[in-house]
Amino acid sequence: EYLQYKKDETNHQMITNKEIIEMMKEPEESNIKEPEIPIISNYKVLIALNQVIAYMKQKSDKMDFSKDQIRVLKKMRKVVE
Repeated sequence: EYLQYKKDETNHQMITNKEIIEMMKEPEESNIKEPEIPIISNYKVLIALNQVIAYMKQKSDKMDFSKDQIRVLKKMRKVVE
């Protein structure tokens, strides 16, 4: 038994080379929006570092913060000042 179909009902169109190339292209960078990184002032960084240093000193007996780790943060604070 054979299947019968009307020849004009089929729609097998080949895509063009241009369409193939467009499908393979990387999206343009201008279309990709990266989130903007907010500008953080030195003042805010100093406040944050001071808070972290104070926290580490308070918790050093309960948590395993070494003096070297606190020293690194103090050095970072001097760089920002």
